[in-house]
Amino acid sequence: MELIKRFSAATCNHAISTSELQKNNLYHSMNAVRITTNFGHSIVVTLTDDSNITFRVFLPNRYFHVFTDEDIIDTNKKKIKLQIVYQGNCERI
Repeated sequence: MELIKRFSAATCNHAISTSELQKNNLYHSMNAVRITTNFGHSIVVTLTDDSNITFRVFLPNRYFHVFTDEDIIDTNKKKIKLQIVYQGNCERI
């Protein structure tokens, strides 16, 4: 089963917005990478849910400096088990 997940992650071209994540649903990280886009720096995380659907999410720019290079390497080597639970957008004051 692990090989299937890695194969899916390698061929995953489907990227979604964080707002498309289901609230209070647990997502498991399979891979993380730092990138630079036309909009600035970002972390792209390949996630899977309980139904084994795999997709990529561009984390908001504010998370770029939260992750160190070592954190990303450890996440990709499975030394760190990164799980994400989306709780919605912050309310504007």
